[in-house]
Amino acid sequence: FVLLDDTIWFCAQNFNGLYSKNLITNEVVLCGEFPNEIYSKPRLFASMKLVGRKIYFIPFYAKTIVIYDIDSHVFSSIEINEAVCGAQGNMLFMGIQQYKNYLFIIPVQASKIIRLNTIDNSIVYITEWYEMSKDILFDKVYFRKQTILIEGKLYAPFYSANALLEMDCDTLKTTVHKLGSDKRGY
Repeated sequence: FVLLDDTIWFCAQNFNGLYSKNLITNEVVLCGEFPNEIYSKPRLFASMKLVGRKIYFIPFYAKTIVIYDIDSHVFSSIEINEAVCGAQGNMLFMGIQQYKNYLFIIPVQASKIIRLNTIDNSIVYITEWYEMSKDILFDKVYFRKQTILIEGKLYAPFYSANALLEMDCDTLKTTVHKLGSDKRGY
């Protein structure tokens, strides 16, 4: 969920719906259904991030990144290149960090990290990390939600490798730090 003023915003886990709850009155409102998704599809989004007065929804099983404008009550979508990120139906993304005007969206089973510009909604796909880690991965699940941003560097422990990803958010250079030789993830 995200919190803005006295209202929390959240999406349903087992079906398609965005809700808000006023924390003073306890009123819950259905704000709408996410566009281009069926009503009964579970776990459409794994993460959400508030940027200004817009909420960015990160696709888990959904087809697109969705933005909800709190003021206008309008949904918009950003297409993800399926050929770049992998087949739909996979668990796509979970982790998210904001750095300056960018959202860094961390994959679960997609093979690319997304840098989303929140000013113009342009996307850059970051691929270097995947090529550097192919030999140490032992599963097709790469990361979970656990990430941290420190002084412009994003760190994410691998789920399927005994390693830590480090990415410079300004240059987009990635480094994979191998932590041990045993088959362990985090």
